[in-house]
Amino acid sequence: MLFENPKILINHFLKTQRECKTAKATLRQICEPRAIPKLN
Repeated sequence: MLFENPKILINHFLKTQRECKTAKATLRQICEPRAIPKLN
C-alpha cells in the first residue's frame, strides 16, 4: 500500500497542504477535509 508507512502519509499530507496554499482553486477538493470520503 502507498500509505503503510506513517511517515510517507505525513509527508504526503504536508506536501498537499503546501500545494493547497499555492493552488487553492484547483486543489479545492484535496484541501477541504469534507471532500475526503470517510472510511468506516
